[in-house]
Amino acid sequence: MNKIKNKILTICLCVGLLSVSINVMAEVVVIVNKSAKVSSLSVDQVSAIFLKKSDTFPDGSAAVAIDLPNGDSIRDEFYEKATNKNANQVKSYWAKRIFTGKGTPNDTQDSEGDVKSWVASDASHIGYASAAAVDDSVKVVLRMP
Repeated sequence: MNKIKNKILTICLCVGLLSVSINVMAEVVVIVNKSAKVSSLSVDQVSAIFLKKSDTFPDGSAAVAIDLPNGDSIRDEFYEKATNKNANQVKSYWAKRIFTGKGTPNDTQDSEGDVKSWVASDASHIGYASAAAVDDSVKVVLRMP
């Protein structure tokens, strides 16, 4: 009986770990409003917008970025892929910018659904989410597998 319980526990643990690794490896997409004139962005352009080195899309129209909260796994994955910075490096980047008076971090939304709604509300908005969380209310301009 103990062997069966141990096998069941082992299987449950393996399934749990597998689901965590799948979530960590989710495709992250960058999204804009459907009416935005931009149809695609490079990783460098996205990085510049989210690090507030640029406040415009390539066509010169305003770009306002939104983030998920600190500690969100999609946020961490996005910044790793878009800026090659881990969560601690992103925090350090913003701390330095604030201290030197060069800028403040992007506002945040609580969830991917909130980001999607916020992006859908204005042509200047840009955000990110897992590919699975996106629908036709927004336009994908960059896929980061």
